[in-house]
Formats: sequence, structure tokens, C-alpha cells
Amino acid sequence: MTGDVPKDWLRAGATLCLAIVVAGCAARPPIRKVVVETPSAWTSPMGEGVSPQSAKLDTWWTHFHDAQLTHLVERALNANLDIRIALARVREARGQAGVEASTQRPNLSAAASTQRLRGGLPQGIGRVTNLPGISSETGIFQLGFDASWELDFFGGARLMALATREDARAAEEAMHGVQLMTAAEVARLYIELCGAQQKLALVRQQLQIQGEILELTRTRFQAGLTSQLDATRAAAQWEGLRAAVPPLEATIRDSMYRLSVLVGTPPGTLTDTPSLPTSPPEIPVGLPSDLLQRRPDIRQAEAELAAALARLGAARTDRFPKFALTAGVGRQATSVAGLTLGAGNFFAAGPTVRLPILTGGRIRNQIAVRDAQTEQAALRYEQTVLRAFEEVERALVGYLREGERRRALAAATEEQRESARLAEVRYASGLEDFTTVLEARRGQLSSALDQIESETQQLRQAVALYKALGGGW
Repeated sequence: MTGDVPKDWLRAGATLCLAIVVAGCAARPPIRKVVVETPSAWTSPMGEGVSPQSAKLDTWWTHFHDAQLTHLVERALNANLDIRIALARVREARGQAGVEASTQRPNLSAAASTQRLRGGLPQGIGRVTNLPGISSETGIFQLGFDASWELDFFGGARLMALATREDARAAEEAMHGVQLMTAAEVARLYIELCGAQQKLALVRQQLQIQGEILELTRTRFQAGLTSQLDATRAAAQWEGLRAAVPPLEATIRDSMYRLSVLVGTPPGTLTDTPSLPTSPPEIPVGLPSDLLQRRPDIRQAEAELAAALARLGAARTDRFPKFALTAGVGRQATSVAGLTLGAGNFFAAGPTVRLPILTGGRIRNQIAVRDAQTEQAALRYEQTVLRAFEEVERALVGYLREGERRRALAAATEEQRESARLAEVRYASGLEDFTTVLEARRGQLSSALDQIESETQQLRQAVALYKALGGGW
């Protein structure tokens, strides 16, 4: 191609270099120091079922030694809709990071246009030389390439790219948090379902026994061997047991429906489960400082703070000049055939500088906005860390104290069982009235139900403790 090189191109290049030297080095991200006091150890004393050792908590749900629970959690991690939505958000954030990174690279585009003019020359046609005479109505055909590259001397584009990368990291940690919550929710619902089924089985067993006692009492009343009061009391206890069945059945169905949705299937597709899983042998709680790297929500808050700091730094660079290199090359003619001739060649190249002078306070206010957002992110990080410590402490206390309660209730259930047996023997020997037998059986059932509830509650607390510790993500 042919054309005249602008005479002041070298002068413009020298001006650009001088502006770079005067402007100084590239801006760096500001530093926002966040201090969160981390305790050296947990305040709750270690007890049976927990260990101060630190260990990986990957697949923590397998510690309950229940094959169906493991199967349900793994199904949920693969099919849960909340997890799939979070994964889509990760892809979105990664794509946005790629878009922002592209602003640091040169851009090249091709263009072709055609125009039909009447009464004058198109804008910019004066730069074309040696064109034939143009009549009052003619066509203009143009082909060319345009290139531009913003020279990121002050780091604004790099900081914005860094911010979007941190956004992507925050989205990934948010997804890990959804996975942790989903696994914990599946485990909790499964444990509640098993506990309700065990209670229902016990109530039905006692209902059958109480029905036999009711029939026996009525027979003895008809034979004149007992009073009507004993028969009435036996009937009342049987009806009370029967009234406890529907709520337990409703709880079972509710848990099964919610579990079905969590694993990504329509409600009602899951089958009944056999019994409560066993308690984990020992939960490694580690040190409080381990949470800073173990919990997804803390890592997410950290990434959000880093993104806010990068955006604050990018906002500050808006006060400095923007430098860019632009170039264009192409061919222009009044006919398609004329595009093959050399007369219509043109090109343009040179640096551009943009310096904000009057912006109505836009840059200053934008910096204030980013600074406030950074402060919020720093406070959220501190709040997230403190809440993480709180959750572990509460879950740890709940798990240990419920274990003590469960062991006490197990001993009480054995005593109540022996008391009911002795009451029945003494009643058969005529040494006790029937009221004593009914009270003993009522106490045995109540103690057994409390023991099942305590076992269920301790398992729920174990799930809460695993979740508070970060659960392997």
C-alpha cells in the first residue's frame, strides 16, 4: 500500500513517552489491614467423641457408617439443583473474568461498508487521494482494519481483571458452601427420619402390648376380678398411644419428601430407612486457626475483600491519564472495481492521551463508593470469622452435653424397663394394683422415647459440628 506518513508521528511518540515518565509508575492495589483475634484453643473442654487433633474432613458423612446415608449425600452432591445453580454462577464469573482480561490485549477488527450519496462527499473522504470525479449521486465502498491497544501504565485494567478473578474465586467458594450445606441438610433430615421411624416402631410395639393389656383388663372386669376404673385407665393409655402415631407418620413423610427434593428427585420416590446410624467414633476439631483455610464462607469473604480492594485501586487510577495506540488501514473507492486499484489506499496510526479534567465529581465519588464497599467487605470478613468460631463452640458444647444426656437416659431406660417388669410380677401376685403397672409402663415408654430423641439429637449435633468445621471443602 502507498500513502504519506504523518510528519509529526515521531513528535507524538516522544510526547507519549514523556507523559509516561512524568506520570510515574503503575498504581498498586491499596492495602486494607483486617485484624481478627484468633483464639489459640477452643474454650469448650474436650470430651468423649471429639479429638483436638486436626484432620481432613473429606466425605465426613461416611464416618456415620451408614451406606444409605452415604448414597443419599453423594446423589445430592451430583444432582441437587442448588449446587447446579451455584456451578452455573461459577461459569458466569469465570467468563466475566475472561471478558475483563481481554481489555488488556490489543483489539483488531475488520469493517466493510457501502453508501449511496447525493449532493456531497462522505465524512472523511477528503483523506482519499486520486479518486475520480464524483457526480451528484454516487456510491462509496470501503474496506479496512482498525486496531487499538490501551496501554495500562497505571494498572487500572489489571486491577479490574484481578477483581473479576477474585469474583470467580468467591463464586467457587460459594459453590463449596452450597455443597457443604446440602450434605449437612441431607444428613440431618436422614437422621431425623430414622429417629422418627424408631419412635414409631416403639410406639406401635407398645400399642400392641397395651392392646393386649386392655383386652385382659376388660376380661378381668367382666369376670369381677378388677374394677371398672382399671379398665378405663387401660383404655385411656391405649388411646393416648394411638394418638402418638399420626404425628410421627407425618414427620416421616415430610422428611422423605424434603430428602427427595434435595437429591434431585420428585417427592415420594425414596423408600423407608431402617434405623439410626451410629455415632462417629471421634470428631477431629483441630485448632481455631484451621477454620481460616477450612471453611468455604471464610474463603469466600476473603476473596470478596480482595475483589473490593482491587476495584478501589482501579477507581483511583481513573484520576490519571489514559494512553492508547490506534491504527487503521484500508481502501476506499466509488465502485467495487475501484477497490482493486492502489489510488484509494489510506492508513492512520498514532498515540492518544485522555486526561480527566472536569468530571463533576464523578471520579471522587466513585472512589468514595469503592472505599465504602471495601470497608463493608472487610467487616463482613471479620464477622464471618467470628461467627465461624461461635458456630464451632456451640456445636461442640451441644455434641458433648447431648452425649452425656444420652448415656444417662440409656441407664434410665434400663431402670424403667426393670421397674415395669417388677410391677407386672407384683401385680400378678396380687401385691400391687393395676395403676402401678400402668405408671411403670408409661414411664418405660417415655424414657425409651427420650433416649431415641437424645440419640437423634446427638447425631444432629455431630452433623452441625462437621458443618461448622468446614466439612472438607
